[in-house]
Amino acid sequence: MPNHRRSVQIILFCFALAALLLGNGCAMAPGRDDTVTANGPPNQSNPFLRAAKSAFYDYGTWPLLLGAALFGVSDYDTEVADYAMEHRPLFSTNDSAERTTDTLRRLSYVFTYGTALAVDEGWRNKGERVLTESTALFTTRLVTKQMNLQVDREYPNGSGNDSFGSHHAASPFAAAALTRRNITNIDMPRWSAISINASAYTAATVSAWGRIEMGLHYPSDQLASAAVGNFVAIFFHDAFLSQKTMVDLSLLPGGGYLALHVPF
Repeated sequence: MPNHRRSVQIILFCFALAALLLGNGCAMAPGRDDTVTANGPPNQSNPFLRAAKSAFYDYGTWPLLLGAALFGVSDYDTEVADYAMEHRPLFSTNDSAERTTDTLRRLSYVFTYGTALAVDEGWRNKGERVLTESTALFTTRLVTKQMNLQVDREYPNGSGNDSFGSHHAASPFAAAALTRRNITNIDMPRWSAISINASAYTAATVSAWGRIEMGLHYPSDQLASAAVGNFVAIFFHDAFLSQKTMVDLSLLPGGGYLALHVPF
C-alpha cells in the first residue's frame, strides 16, 4: 500500500474514532460527582472529556483533518506540492525558505508566551499558564515525531521519509491556538485581538507552506500536522487552564513539587 494512502487511513481512523468517542461521551457511567437527573443521562463534569470535545470540534481541528483527508485521496496533494517546488510563490530558494520558516516558528512562541504573560492574573497563575502551555507545545512536538516514525512517507523531493508530520506546521499552529485562547482572557480592543490572532495564524500558515516549497511535505501532511497541533493546544488549555483547581506549584524548604488537581 502506498505510504500516502496509509497516512490518509490514519487521518480518517483518528477522525472517526474521535467522533465516536466524543459523540458518545454523554453515555458514560456516572463518576464520583456526576448526578443522574430525572430527565436524562448524568451531567458530565470530567474536564478531560470536555477539553477533548472542545479541541476536536474547534474550527482549527476537524476542518483541517477533513482537508488533509481530501487532499490525500486526490491527485491535488502531489500536484500542489510539485507546483510549490517548481514555481516557489513565496520563497526564491530553499535557504530563504528554511531561514524564514525557522524564524516564524520561533515567532509563534513569542506570541504565545507574550499573551500568556499579558493575562491579568497573579504571578503564580502566570507560572501555571506558562508551564501548561509549554507542556502543550512539548507534547505537540512528541506527537509530531511519532507521526514521522509511524508513517514512512517519502518527501516530495525524495530526500528523506519523514514527510507525514511537520514540526513547522504543528508547533506554530499549536502556538497560535494558545495565543487565541490567551487573548480571550486579556482586556484589549477588539481590533488588537484580531490583529494579534491574524499575525499568529499568518506566521503559522507561511511556516507550513514554506516547507512545502522546500519539498519536505505535502499539503495533506501540513493540514494534518496543523490539526494535531491545534487539538493538543486546545486540549491542554481547556483541561488545565479553564479549571481553577488545575496545576499547583508549591515551593518547599528543600526544593519544590508539582501537583495536579483535577475536579471530577
